[in-house]
Amino acid sequence: MLGNRSRTLVEVVNLTIRPSPTDPNERMMLERFRTSRLLWYRTVAVVCIAVQSIFLIWGAWRNSPTADETGHLVAGVTYCKYWDFDLYNVNPPLPKIIAALPVVLMEPAFDGSSWERSIGARPEGKLGRDFARLNKDRMRQIFFVARTAMLPFAWLGALGCYWLGRRFYGEEAGLFSLVMWCFSPTLLGHGCLVTSDVASASVLIIFICVWDYFRERPCLETAMNLGFALGVAALCKFSLIVLIPAIVIVGVVDAYSRALSTRKSCLYFVVGGVALCLLNFGYLCMGSLEPIGNYQFVSEKLVNVQSHLPHGFLVPLPHDLVEGVDLQAADFERGWHAYLMGETRKGGFATYYLWASLFKVPTTTLVLLGLALFCRWPNRRELPLLVIPLLLILIASKPPTLNIGIRYVIPLLPLAFVLMGRLTLRTPRVKSAAVALMLATVVIVCLQAPNWLGFFSLASRMAGKPELLLADSNIDWGQDLYALSDWWKEREETEPLNLAFWGPVDPELVGIRHQLPPQQRDRAVPINRSHPQMARLTAGTYVISVNFLHAFSPAEWQDKIGFAGADRPSLEYFSRLDPVEKIGTSLFVYELDQVTCDQFNKELGLIGRR
Repeated sequence: MLGNRSRTLVEVVNLTIRPSPTDPNERMMLERFRTSRLLWYRTVAVVCIAVQSIFLIWGAWRNSPTADETGHLVAGVTYCKYWDFDLYNVNPPLPKIIAALPVVLMEPAFDGSSWERSIGARPEGKLGRDFARLNKDRMRQIFFVARTAMLPFAWLGALGCYWLGRRFYGEEAGLFSLVMWCFSPTLLGHGCLVTSDVASASVLIIFICVWDYFRERPCLETAMNLGFALGVAALCKFSLIVLIPAIVIVGVVDAYSRALSTRKSCLYFVVGGVALCLLNFGYLCMGSLEPIGNYQFVSEKLVNVQSHLPHGFLVPLPHDLVEGVDLQAADFERGWHAYLMGETRKGGFATYYLWASLFKVPTTTLVLLGLALFCRWPNRRELPLLVIPLLLILIASKPPTLNIGIRYVIPLLPLAFVLMGRLTLRTPRVKSAAVALMLATVVIVCLQAPNWLGFFSLASRMAGKPELLLADSNIDWGQDLYALSDWWKEREETEPLNLAFWGPVDPELVGIRHQLPPQQRDRAVPINRSHPQMARLTAGTYVISVNFLHAFSPAEWQDKIGFAGADRPSLEYFSRLDPVEKIGTSLFVYELDQVTCDQFNKELGLIGRR
């Protein structure tokens, strides 16, 4: 009996290798085997998506509103209620609208009296903080509802990775790519937030799926589908404008290799036309075809473009889209401060995203990507997976740039995951190693729960203290305020907490009475005057946001957090101490005795106000 079973197993394995069995029984056996294997793969895929959804819902409830979320959500509310796309127009409206739709049904309070509409104004920070204050009694519920409305983007990205991986390399590769998507700490950290980062990654991978169908069978139907996908991508993230040059580059390669005839190349005009129509429709065609002379640009680039065009030239784009691109260009021209490994630089670092990826992406994932890139030479079909990342990295790394988080290159992650599917086609030894690394990634990510936003890789821990390597959304985006509130309530203290919190929500809104620690005398800067500040350090408990430990706290943050900063912060003396506890990943707890306080007060000349 055992011999018969072993023989049957060998026969099944042999059937999977033979391309076309001639015997009907063998053919039926092979079909059953393939069907059962496919069912198994798809069951695993559904389980992974379900686990990812649970993690995202957990993060949506656990995390307090982060720096950009308040602005995104209040902007989405104004879009849905007033059909006005002016607020926070440096980002396209689609993700904000999707997040705000269920929130509008909750009828949140909104006060637009402080809405500044002057040229170049960015009032979303102030309006977002006001929105949180006006709805403080149900702030957590409102943001939870908005965040859960973003879940379909995570599902869409998972399906996109599965479909594209399967089309390129087979069923196993599709499942491999999906697992990597579902258990990416960066995607889990940002996927439960009201921002456009994960949404842009999802629509990008779907766009490449549709693009692959078009390249395989170019016709009017697939061209219109591709135009629709391109329009949706543009409504999610302005940086996805790189898809246009990517289409041109790949189209030229296809034409040169005779994979696309000159006649069928004209279908790309259909793609552009459909995308342009959808883009205008997404803004309800408000301000479309407005003469360029009517615009008052603030960026040098668009002022230069305007000077070279006739005053009456009709811009075939919505007014708020053009204005948003102008404001974004002005931000780049001013050059934001960037922090990397203890150094602050205005305008950013050319190698920022290389280091950020090394520190923020699991080391096992980087090894998988390296193996996938060097296991074989890319073919023509894989060209979009390489051209799009190169264009995005070139744009993101060219100074001056916004080096304030790895989230700006999140759209590259699904492309990397699909490329990793190549490894399933290699030798059994390579394939086994890839599966082992994938499972190790899953374990690492699960152990980090639910603090994925502040995840740092093994490589970062070898480089030093992770909290001193990167700043801003890489580790501290104001996400741990609810955890701080729970921690403070457990202590049952009656005195105000000594707290320096970096975030858009006032800790008083969640019941935390606090006072600000004293500033270093030679680096004193204006601080939020709505709370008292200590004159000198005294023995007790101090809680400091990680961002204030860096030699970095640029003035650009002031509008986000209401806590003014400077190029050199006045609270970094806490970085010389070891925390006794960490709340989440962004809040460090220090216990200071009187001897330490006296030493700091004398050495640093600490000041404060009563």
